[in-house]
Amino acid sequence: MDIEYALTATTVDTDELATESSTYFRMHEMGVLYVFGRFYAEGNIQNDVDDMTAGLKFFERENLVDNDRIAVYGSSRGGFEALYGAAHAPIDAVPVAGVAIYPLSNFEEWANYVNNFPNLISDQDKVNEWTDFSLPYQDRVFNTTGGAPGNQGADYSDWNTQGLIAKLETPFLVIHEMWDTLVPFGMSEKLVNESSGNVEPVWFFHEDPLDYDTHDLSHGEISDVYYTFAFVYILTKTILPSQNITALFNPDDFHAFMQYIHKFQDDGYDMKWIVPRLLELTDDRIIMYNTLTGNMSTGKALIVQEINTVWGLNINEDDIAGLFAEGNLPD
Repeated sequence: MDIEYALTATTVDTDELATESSTYFRMHEMGVLYVFGRFYAEGNIQNDVDDMTAGLKFFERENLVDNDRIAVYGSSRGGFEALYGAAHAPIDAVPVAGVAIYPLSNFEEWANYVNNFPNLISDQDKVNEWTDFSLPYQDRVFNTTGGAPGNQGADYSDWNTQGLIAKLETPFLVIHEMWDTLVPFGMSEKLVNESSGNVEPVWFFHEDPLDYDTHDLSHGEISDVYYTFAFVYILTKTILPSQNITALFNPDDFHAFMQYIHKFQDDGYDMKWIVPRLLELTDDRIIMYNTLTGNMSTGKALIVQEINTVWGLNINEDDIAGLFAEGNLPD
């Protein structure tokens, strides 16, 4: 097996779902290892990290794969497991790339957020729902750190943004949506801002601030575009130079995403973080597969089409490198 991809997937709890979600990677001749974080009786978050690194130690020990081309992926608590699993990876199996979608990355901040949640919302039923949902996670955090932040003896130094960054060598893509009520959006912003470029973002902003009284407990609005960028990020860093990459995309969602980028750019937001993701799609190996029609095109053709349509330009594929040369979007 030439390539191995270690996937943290705590939400995939059946063989059928695991098989289905592996199909895309198997298309690219990638092996997939699912690593499940178990909820131990009176357990702690170190237990979850140990579960994730057990998968990486398996790679290191068994010599089944090219350990220079391992990637990790996860969302929500699985995002924490991907980040911290990579940060604590054995020296000979450190992932070369990772993706974390709305990840729990700072347990000190999360514990404070949980404690403050009743002050953010007036609906007591929703407060109770959130409290019930978070209690098992709080127990694991407090078992690890010695209690809530500020408690005498509580130590979050290994489980906050600074502690994570100090150990994290793997480049990561973090994807987060502003209306996330389970994991604060600002947690990922802090991780990106303090990582010195080792953690790159895809952000989903909204014009209106998050209103806890009107939004359910969720990670916000999920778009197929998340996964287009996530999988291309991993594949461009792990597959062989001779291999092509089939990138799945929904044209309506992708066009809406590009319109969103342009609108927020016009509104004064700094949106240049999307430029590396657009450039990845122009890799000569990229074949875009339209999930609505089954048609295929190059990534370059798609980006040219969207830039011309949304920004009102008239560029061709030879102009792309120059257009993004300074890391900025067109005006």
